[in-house]
Amino acid sequence: MKFPTKALPSAAFALSSLAAIFAGTAPATAQSINLSNDDATILRVLEAGGFREGKVVTRGLTIVRTHACRGDSKFLVKVSILGRITSTTPLGNCDLGSRPVAKPKPQNGRNVSARVQAALERQGYRRIVVTDAQPPRITAEACNGDDRVRVAVNRRGQVRSERRIGPCERQFDPGRLVEVLEQNGFDRVEVTQTRRPPYTALACRGNDRMEVSVGRFGRLRDQQRVGACQTDIKASDIPDILTRAGFDRIRVLQRRRAPYLAEACSRDRLVEVSINRYGEIGNRQRVGRCASAMSKDDLIAKLQRDGYSNLNMEQVRDGWRVSACRGVEKVGLRIDSYGDTVRQQASGKCTSETVLDVLTNLEDRGAEKLQAQVEGCFKNDRYRWTFDRLGNRIGRERLGRC
Repeated sequence: MKFPTKALPSAAFALSSLAAIFAGTAPATAQSINLSNDDATILRVLEAGGFREGKVVTRGLTIVRTHACRGDSKFLVKVSILGRITSTTPLGNCDLGSRPVAKPKPQNGRNVSARVQAALERQGYRRIVVTDAQPPRITAEACNGDDRVRVAVNRRGQVRSERRIGPCERQFDPGRLVEVLEQNGFDRVEVTQTRRPPYTALACRGNDRMEVSVGRFGRLRDQQRVGACQTDIKASDIPDILTRAGFDRIRVLQRRRAPYLAEACSRDRLVEVSINRYGEIGNRQRVGRCASAMSKDDLIAKLQRDGYSNLNMEQVRDGWRVSACRGVEKVGLRIDSYGDTVRQQASGKCTSETVLDVLTNLEDRGAEKLQAQVEGCFKNDRYRWTFDRLGNRIGRERLGRC
């Protein structure tokens, strides 16, 4: 390659100058051009060699290193002090100049986590949790045998290091949350969240209502009081409890010990209800229909069919107060609007007028020649007997068969 004499010194002069430099002295009369300080000259050398977009990278004593493009490739081009290209080394694609530099795409943490988890599972790890999914150093926690370990892996899931961080306990089944809390002294447990740990529930301990959280391995984590819990109820409290819950026509079937059992109406449905020791309503089972409210005439007919007589009735707010006779017993009844007896209490004996009293009353009112007749059966025959006011039989008539 030839260079213009105005731009570059002769080769002999350059060599003599170089020798003078190494010798520590310079020729007294010669003038030299330092190629390493003349970028324009270097760029002309590169252009003459078919390169473009040249850039000086480093300058040495005898070699200038440059980066330049030829075609779509980028090269490391070395230019000697003599103005010659001494070597070219490919560096890759040429993205200098006006060509935009593509930004690397960020790694998708979810995809990395999935790949790492699958790779660790193939290597025998279980219960894997990727804690840092950003390459180049990806970390995860997993179980390896009976040990819980923290591992560092590359993006292909190859384990680079492993460190034990504790025992690998069996993960807690949230379906056992009620059981675990009851074992820890809680009752009346109401589970509120089991989708992911920590699992939470409301429960009672003594008279305190607590919000409790349980970790992934079944250990209690936090407890916070959020209110009060109701104490044990009595069987006599059941009607009020069911009334507040919208029931009526309540009848307690089992009152000796909890769970209590009652029968009540909910609209037109008759249901059997269980109530626990704290007054909480449990199972409800429909057992029939509930009748509508009963009129006074219907109630009188019902009581007469049941053997009551001499009825004295008073309507009250939610039913009837009745005084009646059943045989010779006088009773007081408390009957609801639907004809059900709520309360019954004996109140003495029932008295009535004798036959003589009846005849005497009639005579006092002007009746004469009074007789009393009685009909009945005797040895399968039906008779009518006639008596005077003193009770003497004065006639008998056979009426037929009984």
